[in-house]
Amino acid sequence: MYEDAGRLIDAWESVRHGYYPGDQEDIDAVVLDCVDRLDRERARRSPDADRVAFLTFGLVLMYGYLAWEPGPGVGDRAVAALLT
Repeated sequence: MYEDAGRLIDAWESVRHGYYPGDQEDIDAVVLDCVDRLDRERARRSPDADRVAFLTFGLVLMYGYLAWEPGPGVGDRAVAALLT
């Protein structure tokens, strides 16, 4: 999977529960990192289904933040990644 899977899950859970350390820019960076990883995985010649599912789960886990508080364009990018 990912060497940093545990760190990713911790960050996603922190965003989900509203206690991620940092400001909105920092939280948006966590979301956009997930979006970028998902986009890169899907762009591979043979995407790894487990990685795609893992990253999709990350975005779904952060839905509360995405529904109410994302910075400009962050929600749109996340939705586009989920609909691709």
